[in-house]
Amino acid sequence: MLTALSSVSLSLGVLIQYTLGAFLTWNVVSAISCVVPVVAMIGMCTLPETPNYLIAHQKPEKARESLAKLRGSSYNVQNEINQLQDFANKINAKKQMTMKETMQALLAPSCLKPFCILTVYFMLYQFSGVNTITFYAVEIFKDSGAQMDKNQATIILGALRFFFTIVGCVALRRCGRRPLSFISGVGCAITMLGLG
Repeated sequence: MLTALSSVSLSLGVLIQYTLGAFLTWNVVSAISCVVPVVAMIGMCTLPETPNYLIAHQKPEKARESLAKLRGSSYNVQNEINQLQDFANKINAKKQMTMKETMQALLAPSCLKPFCILTVYFMLYQFSGVNTITFYAVEIFKDSGAQMDKNQATIILGALRFFFTIVGCVALRRCGRRPLSFISGVGCAITMLGLG
């Protein structure tokens, strides 16, 4: 669910942009949109360094302070610090792999199969036309000859995308990835044929 939150955030961002774009000019929308990364950058400056990084660089006291800041003052951080140190020690104890061993590990079926599956997923996602629809929705509705106002139709599209992204996240937990992948693939194919 946490990983799927990025898709929900993306869909919410698209909906906000469509809504702002319906009422404001593109340069005003761009100026407003600049606020989000600026606030995120300022917020990042206030965050402590990750305890994992500090442990890996032999700074256990700073890691303890960082973890206490992240977890809260009432949380006992020592157990987690010990776990992080044990993990770092295991990583450091392993010998470096040679180039041949690295290539053998990468070409092993246990590595190659998930890599190929992910590559196919990402290709299907990009070839589904999602970016074309997202970026040119107003022009598509305008050129389609639909009676509905192009901006209103785009906002409805954004709202539907946001709603079904949430539905997809919930369904992912109940149905699993495989059935949803097949449904999504067939659905994308049919809708893109219809759009074409």
